[in-house]
Amino acid sequence: MASPSSHLATGSRSVSIRESVPADRGAIAQLLHNTFVAELRQYQDNGSGHHIDKFDAKNTYFLAESEGKLVGAIAVHSQAPFSVAARLPEGVHMEEVADRPLEVRLLCVAPGLRFSRIAFRLMAASYRYALAHGFRELWISGVSAQIPLYKKLGFEELGPPVAAGDSFFSPMRVKTEGLPAALRREAMTEKLQPVAPKLLNLLPGPARLRPDVQEAAAKDPIYHRSAEFMRLSREVSQHLRDWGLPQRIALLSGGGTLANDAIANALRHLPKANAQPGVILTSGEFGDRLAQHASAAGLEFELLRGAWGETWPLDRLQELLANGQPAWIWGVHLESSTGVLNPASTLLEMVDCQQVAVCLDCASSLGGVEIPEGAAMVSSVSGKSLEAIPGIAVIAADPHWVNEIQHHAAQSSSLCPPGLDLLEAWQMSEPPHTLASQLLLPLAVSLRNACNPATATARLHKQAEIGRHVRAKLRSCGLRIVASEQDASPTLTTFEVPAGFTTTEFLERARAWGFQLAGQSCYLRRRRLAQIATLGNFSEQDLNAFFEALHFLSEAVPAESGMKSGS
Repeated sequence: MASPSSHLATGSRSVSIRESVPADRGAIAQLLHNTFVAELRQYQDNGSGHHIDKFDAKNTYFLAESEGKLVGAIAVHSQAPFSVAARLPEGVHMEEVADRPLEVRLLCVAPGLRFSRIAFRLMAASYRYALAHGFRELWISGVSAQIPLYKKLGFEELGPPVAAGDSFFSPMRVKTEGLPAALRREAMTEKLQPVAPKLLNLLPGPARLRPDVQEAAAKDPIYHRSAEFMRLSREVSQHLRDWGLPQRIALLSGGGTLANDAIANALRHLPKANAQPGVILTSGEFGDRLAQHASAAGLEFELLRGAWGETWPLDRLQELLANGQPAWIWGVHLESSTGVLNPASTLLEMVDCQQVAVCLDCASSLGGVEIPEGAAMVSSVSGKSLEAIPGIAVIAADPHWVNEIQHHAAQSSSLCPPGLDLLEAWQMSEPPHTLASQLLLPLAVSLRNACNPATATARLHKQAEIGRHVRAKLRSCGLRIVASEQDASPTLTTFEVPAGFTTTEFLERARAWGFQLAGQSCYLRRRRLAQIATLGNFSEQDLNAFFEALHFLSEAVPAESGMKSGS
């Protein structure tokens, strides 16, 4: 969150006052070291040249800059505990005497500029913040030598000075209605109007959209029975085949839920479905949802559930196969709740794919990892690693299994809802029902350019590198990643949020840094998990500011919290 910068002249210098952003963390730590460690000797010198405030994780910083250099800072926070509380006289308790307090900390100005108006403007920034957020009092630990200055700013002493290192600090406060007239005018001149940061999309869907895809989505609609629309449909289908999907492609208006409902209905028409149950493999939220699709379609199946966050329990499947072959097997290739990439190639090698219909949910994997050959049916979507607009359900099938389903369906009296009729969709050269061109054209553009199968090798290699970088950085901050390294998805990482935070609190902190992460789903929140997804063209530089801020956050959390760098 950044407030509008305000400017002042200091001699021949131009100084701007603004709220900090994550990239400022290093410069802030250096300024705090120079002031509170090297000069005031309030803290011991650890030799790093940086000092991270114990309340850094909850501080809001306002900075003074001159000619691109940080020349002053001040921090505010409103969450107990407050450092000033420890400096009150014995028997005086801050929670009993304070009225909506905002603690002001770390006011510092570079030497040579301390007789300028920089300190005044930094204090005004904290006043503006207090007024904008409804705080009634400001509390501060004033350096004894500067007590006269603080009194001019309206502060009153609440007790005698208390030693901290080589310096003495006095607990002080001022009510917002007691602001000096000059500071009140300064504070009210530029009201805090936080500007929403430009967020970097690190969600597991929808993906971050490229300009050419956004432009395609904004074009006028195309009639869904026109020759141009049919050409787009055939182009998209061919690109999807080139990505490794089975030959028969159906494009329906919907998402992954509809795609899997359609597959469940198709499985009802397998010749063996009535005589032999199927198998669902799961070790995460979306594998469990396949069981819901199968149950709703009236399918008989055995659920093989592995530990949450691990790969499919293929050892148990091997035992089951020793006693006979199921009619079908269904699993999620990239389990996006856990960030685990399941061994689909191993699964396909374990079974006779001409006798057992192996189905894969590739909603999160298509476009991000290689799709193995041999599956009977594959479902996916337009809005994840294919980097297009959500809203198109993709269901691909091997011709052998299309023929099997068609033959059995012709002999069956059961009806299929038209919206889920894959046989019709697989046999047509265009979508059987209305599909918005504002969805199809962006998908075509993405498959032509960013997600062109001809460049898949380089794309997948780059995404794997970024995935390794994300996981290494998270581990360096002491955070637990759900997936083991050998089973980790290259495009989606699920991790435990820092100690002392709920998932919601951490997501809010990341958003303030300028990054949009996932974790709102109840199955993630209750486990204190969040997710970073790099669907598309990301570089390590795109993520530098996030990991820098996360590193400072990890250093600011007390050691007993369990979040130590490298743990």
